[in-house]
Amino acid sequence: LLASIDLKLKAEHTTFEKIKKLETGLMQFDIVQEIYYHKNLVQNINTNINKILMFLSSFCLLLSIISIALINNSIRLTIYSKRFVIQTMSLVGAANWQIQKPFLIKSLTQGMYSSIFAIFLMIGSIQLIQKETASILNVNDFKLISFIFIFIFVSGLFLSWLSTFFAVRKYVRIDEHKFSVKKSLWGHGRAKEFITSNIKKIKLAPLDEKSFSKVFNDSFWIVGQGTIIINALEKEYNFGSQISKEDGEKIVKVLNSKINKLKSAS
Repeated sequence: LLASIDLKLKAEHTTFEKIKKLETGLMQFDIVQEIYYHKNLVQNINTNINKILMFLSSFCLLLSIISIALINNSIRLTIYSKRFVIQTMSLVGAANWQIQKPFLIKSLTQGMYSSIFAIFLMIGSIQLIQKETASILNVNDFKLISFIFIFIFVSGLFLSWLSTFFAVRKYVRIDEHKFSVKKSLWGHGRAKEFITSNIKKIKLAPLDEKSFSKVFNDSFWIVGQGTIIINALEKEYNFGSQISKEDGEKIVKVLNSKINKLKSAS
């Protein structure tokens, strides 16, 4: 019987192409008579691994998008609750960077705590997986683990800071001498700005409650012309579709009162 040697390959050399290349190189030696391995099994394993990696990559990308959207919306809601504080700071003469500074520092702190928590959670998950799989999935690549931890830490800080920066800037840039109206569909749309001194009057659209126009305008499948009319520079602009007459009267009253105060103050 000829002597036999069992080879165990590292993970980076287990693809079918590299095994074939290794086989070709070893067969050049005279002492090597035969190299045996399950070729079909190797091909099937590599094919299935590529499919699994593609599925996991797509799933991770989807989860990342959802996570970013949730983090961004949570930060925007938090800043929205502080909008009056931001406006008060602006009224007393604070510069834009002075208004943004405390919010940005707080966002960096929260991002740091969240990143550290995520890193420890990932460490625990890796240890649990290795324990349950009897070290079959053994992660010993220190460089890869370090890169992942650094990426999580930096991305947590950056994402928190970036979302807070844009959310605060939205309220810092508010001009009291301008009135903006945005027609949006699922949060998307373009805002139209009016200079308060050019607004002549805000009123309700003259629609009869029992008329076809009113029913058509309030239908949930229709983006109507709007219940409230802004009269500015001899032109009319509608907004506020599907608003009841009672709510419309309250909105018109508040808006006219606010605009009159701004006009008298200027």
